[in-house]
Amino acid sequence: MRGVFIAFGCVALVSGCAGGAGTTTSTSGSLPIKGGGKLLALKVPATTSISVNALTGLSQHNVDSVDGVTPTDQTSPGGVGFTVTGTADPAPAPFITNGAIVNASAAGALAGGTVLNGMTDAKGSVYFENGNFGDPQVETADAGVSTVGVYNPPGGAQQIVLTDATTIRYREGAAGSGSAVFGVGIIGNATTTMPAGQTITYRAFHEGGEAAYDNGTGVKNMYLSGDPTIVANLGTGKVTGGLANAKLQRWNGTANVDLAPTIATLDLDGTITGNTYAGTATFKDAGGADVGTQNSEMIGGFYGADAKNTALVFQSTGTMPIDGANSTYFLQGTMGGAK
Repeated sequence: MRGVFIAFGCVALVSGCAGGAGTTTSTSGSLPIKGGGKLLALKVPATTSISVNALTGLSQHNVDSVDGVTPTDQTSPGGVGFTVTGTADPAPAPFITNGAIVNASAAGALAGGTVLNGMTDAKGSVYFENGNFGDPQVETADAGVSTVGVYNPPGGAQQIVLTDATTIRYREGAAGSGSAVFGVGIIGNATTTMPAGQTITYRAFHEGGEAAYDNGTGVKNMYLSGDPTIVANLGTGKVTGGLANAKLQRWNGTANVDLAPTIATLDLDGTITGNTYAGTATFKDAGGADVGTQNSEMIGGFYGADAKNTALVFQSTGTMPIDGANSTYFLQGTMGGAK
């Protein structure tokens, strides 16, 4: 996995985003970059603050605690659009690699009217590694973005490199505002001519976004793990796969605790339309039944010549058996895959 986890979601920093048409004017591996796309996002009660990075001297956006797990606002189905430009920074801060000046703005608000502020003239880095599309890491006092387009699987397996897309985690929320918006999204060079009739099994990775639950004793963070696969059947127009051996876990200070033993898999069910797809990402038990009451959305797309890459994001809210109770939760995640 590449880079520093600065934030959680999707500012579309280069071309295209799953679930929406994006321009494809970026040149992989270099600045400037330009594009638009979409993200899934939700707003929850949170405590936020500002600090200064001791190495770069730049302001950082901190979510000190998530204080509620029931969203007060979230994106409408299909997500919200973003437009972003990144140009070379003539005077980058110390320890900044491939310094860029980034501007990002939303094409719309969340369903309940929350307006995303995005970024204006933000200083950050864009990492280019082993032919990947480019992974921006950008932070301001009110927002941040972290991306993963290169992944090192455990056990020394071959590195997964997305040459034409990257997955994004985003957050924003002014200090003292009492809330934060978390988002997940994708950027990339959308496939212009889809191959016909193939079934493509991608080498895939999963990167978690923000996730938290409340079992009646207060809000706690959690994370999702599992064995990822993404399968696109271009003949039937379906995307399947997800996470086998899925686990919702929490570190208790000495060990990882399995919070939801009834969960066996996270199953993707997407319908392909052109070079994008949409559907659900649902937790299932060993018998294939839904676990608890889940409201989930998944959007994704194909990137590069002959659908060389795919990437998707998902967002889920509801109630499930977590940590000994029927807990309220929210969870976001990203997945990427290469042929």
